[in-house]
Amino acid sequence: MSYQIGMDTIFLKPTPRLAHTEYCSNHALIRKLTGEEEHWLTPKFCEAWEIDFIWHTNDGPVPWAQRGRATDMGHADFLEGGIDRRTPQRGWMVPLR
Repeated sequence: MSYQIGMDTIFLKPTPRLAHTEYCSNHALIRKLTGEEEHWLTPKFCEAWEIDFIWHTNDGPVPWAQRGRATDMGHADFLEGGIDRRTPQRGWMVPLR
């Protein structure tokens, strides 16, 4: 894992290799590479996968959905057993014409 490669990439500087980032978790992959039962990116996983920076966003002090400013488009199965599946809510249930 290289903090410098991550920062150089953000600032559009040359790097010895392409920077790696991770946007999502895959429980089976994390277990396979680390032998750990963690369900999120651990230092051991980031080192094994050469993750240079992790992109993360959050809703702030009050989640957007609680303030009425969000639409949930749902989420397809990605993780084991479909534990991340969500059906669309608020506005995306309108059928296409």
